[in-house]
Amino acid sequence: MSLLTGLKSTDRFVTQQAGLRIPAHASRVLSLVEEAAESSKLWCVAAAAMAAGGGAGRPRLPAW
Repeated sequence: MSLLTGLKSTDRFVTQQAGLRIPAHASRVLSLVEEAAESSKLWCVAAAAMAAGGGAGRPRLPAW
């Protein structure tokens, strides 16, 4: 087994195990978020939220 094949196999296993631990209601919410992200609505909302909250720029330093 090549290294790449082993990594793919391990990644698939870890992803499946992580998916089994997600509660059903969270899975539905994540599914909706994924659909919104695919149609870029999520990115527009995230950009608006960052713009309203000051964005993800440099941390604000205290005014001494």
